[in-house]
Amino acid sequence: MPELPEVEIIANGLRPFIIGKSIGDIQRSALQMRRDSPQSELLRLRSQSVMKIERRAKYIVIHCDQGDSLLLHLGMSGRLLFHNAADELLKNTKHKHLTISFHQGGTLTLVDPRRFGMYEVIRTRDIKQHPTMNNLGVEPLEAAFDAHYLHTCIQQSDRNIKNILMDGRIVVGVGNIYASESLFMTGLHPAIIGASLSLLICGRLVQAIKEVLIKAINSGGSSLKDYVHVDGSIGGFQDEFMVYGRQAQPCKICESSIVRFTQGGRATFFCPTCQEMAS
Repeated sequence: MPELPEVEIIANGLRPFIIGKSIGDIQRSALQMRRDSPQSELLRLRSQSVMKIERRAKYIVIHCDQGDSLLLHLGMSGRLLFHNAADELLKNTKHKHLTISFHQGGTLTLVDPRRFGMYEVIRTRDIKQHPTMNNLGVEPLEAAFDAHYLHTCIQQSDRNIKNILMDGRIVVGVGNIYASESLFMTGLHPAIIGASLSLLICGRLVQAIKEVLIKAINSGGSSLKDYVHVDGSIGGFQDEFMVYGRQAQPCKICESSIVRFTQGGRATFFCPTCQEMAS
């Protein structure tokens, strides 16, 4: 957390605030993140203007006009907040690890209590070869992610379908929440082996993933613990969950109790009636 919809919303939210602005100063805390750049590299961004903001998988890439980009990942608990000097948004907030001020006004701050996130200055031309980016799978909302692609990827797999969907080498950004919700929409048990799925079922699953992700984006993402928009407001998709986080509650379709179990170290939620093991 945050997953693809949340990162997409943050990237979209940043664009009107910082594109076209030039960086006045950039400061980091003394505490190390999972991956970060030293202050000397961060200072390369001074006086550069923000030209473009992209999302790739769960990463945000801020491209500047002199050949440098800032790569950001929010980890488990990170927030990116844009605020003005007079705002109360960050007045009493701890765990500020990166602060970027702009000549035209406003400040972008990375807050991350658990420090599992990252920030790194990279030459724009080298992004695709960066260790965090060079082994990523397809984007789930792009045309390349279709029934044939998924079916080809899983034909020889003995892994369960839930863990396959969360493998960023196959498809990026489909985290725990949206994998669970998509499998429910398709009527698939999360423990079913990937290789057992037909091309037809793969098509239904791909369509469900796209629909769930788009619906989550349109609903502002899922605000469970730490995720907020760049202005501090929260999303609303958590109110529409069918199975995620609803253990022991009645299924909204059949009223069976939602079951929770662990897969690959992560909590999985499903309806034992709507999601049978048979494909």
